Amino acid sequence: MRCLLDMDGVIVDLQTTITKQGGDWGNRAQITEIFNHASADWWANLPISNDGREIVKIVEQAFTQKCVCLLTALPHLIENYNPVNDGKAVEGKIRWIHKNFPMYRDQFLIGRKKFFCASSDIVLIEDDEYNVNKFIQNNGRGILLPRPWNKLRDFNSLDYLKKEGVEKIATVGFC
Repeated sequence: MRCLLDMDGVIVDLQTTITKQGGDWGNRAQITEIFNHASADWWANLPISNDGREIVKIVEQAFTQKCVCLLTALPHLIENYNPVNDGKAVEGKIRWIHKNFPMYRDQFLIGRKKFFCASSDIVLIEDDEYNVNKFIQNNGRGILLPRPWNKLRDFNSLDYLKKEGVEKIATVGFC
């Protein structure tokens, strides 16, 4: 079993940075404005989520490090987002990985269509319900990580991940 671990909203605290810059997470126009002005340094210096290191630890215990790959998307589905900024996001996200989780410097994928990676032996851990559902519809396995913006908002992310998630579907050492 292999695991794809989402970055933004899971181990990267993108939402706090957007809020600190005056953006409202529910306002796509404000988010677009921030993303359109985001430099590679902005992406590289986003904070780790409060539980990010613990999430990685739990996932590595269940799947082993060699069977985990970080998976992130570029800004998308946002009206008026300028795709010319994708290069800055790619550079910044790679630098973020090298700085915060260097053991994954060769184990990451960047792409918008996460479901293309779906397979019966791959688990996606993700905060976005659409991505998890699409992954499962394409023969993958998915764990929706509880976050304030999804339907599992009332659950503790770490407890849920341990009890309801990885322990039920991970097979240690197989990848």
